[in-house]
Amino acid sequence: MALDHGDPGDAPSTPPPLTPIAITTRPSAADEARTVAAATNTATLATLSADGGPWASFVTYGLLAGQPVLCVSRMAEHGRNLAADPRASLSIVTPELPEDPLAGTRLTLAGVAERPQGEEAQAAREAHLAAVPAAKTYIDFSDFTVWVLRVQRARWVGGYGRMDSATADEYAAARADPIIPGAARAIAHLNDVDSLPALKDRDSLPHDKGFLFHRRLPPHISCGAVSHHLRRLRRPARPQECSSPR
Repeated sequence: MALDHGDPGDAPSTPPPLTPIAITTRPSAADEARTVAAATNTATLATLSADGGPWASFVTYGLLAGQPVLCVSRMAEHGRNLAADPRASLSIVTPELPEDPLAGTRLTLAGVAERPQGEEAQAAREAHLAAVPAAKTYIDFSDFTVWVLRVQRARWVGGYGRMDSATADEYAAARADPIIPGAARAIAHLNDVDSLPALKDRDSLPHDKGFLFHRRLPPHISCGAVSHHLRRLRRPARPQECSSPR
């Protein structure tokens, strides 16, 4: 059969790339780790007891250039543990987990805790108070100490089959997605129909400017280091609940 003028037959329709394609918009493991750390202010702190045994405690933290800032009391076992052996790790879980918790995102930061000095001490104090305002009632008590966990390595897990590690330098140079920390509030607002009168009546939506808030969006939809939360569609039949920032 004769081929049409525009039919390439068995030939490739487009030439292959000359060099490997780099997906520059996909966050690195270090970026993902920084994002998880910035998404909450609570974690599980693992320290070493006097007998060498592990000890896990619930703590709050702030961030100073991505480094966790703790404020713990010497009256607590983990406070005494840090004073005796500063090696520690912090396990952080994203605030809202899916129905299957192991499909959620979490992070482990391992390093050495140090007491900041001079200007860094004041900056660390302010960072902790910014993340944990309630700490203002006890942060200056004599038994409380501010510690900065100097991250030596990070292990990010994004659910089943999604995991990677980052070095101290990679973690320090990375940046958090600025959208994720406020995503929970944004999602709650988007799902509050009372705050979006136009969504109450689908007929009031312009035919070419309707938005549908998606539970999940294709992974290729992104903008730089952050993900799109809205997908432009042709007049949605009804608003759908949005339950994930991605």
